[in-house]
Amino acid sequence: MRSRTSVDLFRYWNAVRGDRNLPRRDEISPGDIRLLLPDVFILQRQVDGTIRFRLAGTRICTLFGGELRDQPFSALWEETEMTELDRVAGRVMAQCTPMLVSAFGRTAAGDRLELELLLAPLASADGKNDRVLGTFRRLPARGGCI
Repeated sequence: MRSRTSVDLFRYWNAVRGDRNLPRRDEISPGDIRLLLPDVFILQRQVDGTIRFRLAGTRICTLFGGELRDQPFSALWEETEMTELDRVAGRVMAQCTPMLVSAFGRTAAGDRLELELLLAPLASADGKNDRVLGTFRRLPARGGCI
């Protein structure tokens, strides 16, 4: 992991889950991760199978030019990548396994950027593994933690 945010969120997620496959959403305390919140998001699989943002931190929304709540996760990606990124998020939920993704994208202003995404499975209050807790962090042009 190149992003300090990814490292810190993964450690928190791992501590909350303990010896289980994944924690429940109601076990995640925003106060415990308040410094990470601008870079944190939660995805949820909808009844129709689409994966949408339940919430997204302010830095993520600013990066992509607007509020992401209820937007499809796939909408952030180029058309050729949409299906693959949805599959990755779906795999994280189905296999109850975190995944780290490196990606390239463009900001709302059209600037090229390198991103690191941590996707960690998260259960609804009823125990269904239908959510992802993640962080979306822009990486510096050359290595190093941010």
